[in-house]
Amino acid sequence: MKLDIEIEFLDHLYAHEPGSKGELWSKIRLEILDDRGCLVKTVLDWQWDIILFLNWFIENEKFLRNENIPDNIKSSSIAKGIYDFYRKLSEPYDFTEIDKVYEYRERHVLWFGLKGADIDDFCIGLNNGSVTISLHNKKERWNYNIDVEDFFKKIRCIYNEIQPAKH
Repeated sequence: MKLDIEIEFLDHLYAHEPGSKGELWSKIRLEILDDRGCLVKTVLDWQWDIILFLNWFIENEKFLRNENIPDNIKSSSIAKGIYDFYRKLSEPYDFTEIDKVYEYRERHVLWFGLKGADIDDFCIGLNNGSVTISLHNKKERWNYNIDVEDFFKKIRCIYNEIQPAKH
């Protein structure tokens, strides 16, 4: 399986809002494709600032590829481990463990690349020796091993095309 991103640049819906300067409004689709390139699952189909999203992937690439899942959330999927961790919390709280999971989530949960968006907690990261993408909530549960080589090449290519002055 492979992770793929497709973007379409759009007119900014909130261009008049404070803080929107420098944003590049886009339709963002993240998809899981089989080895022939056929769609297996649409992970995300959303409109947001593509620069924010690309920056998050670039800043976290080494973690997404290489960081092992913390022991306190080890599970069959990263999303299930995080879901179970928070579901089982009880007093007295161990804030060291809570902070450790939150910091891991900052680097592995897509919402942090789309702060403010109302999306599910899709998780990407290394689990049981493979990079995976997963979701685990009351409505939906899935986990896929994914190849991210072409995905990160495409992320960097898109980023370089829209921000040539930074390189």
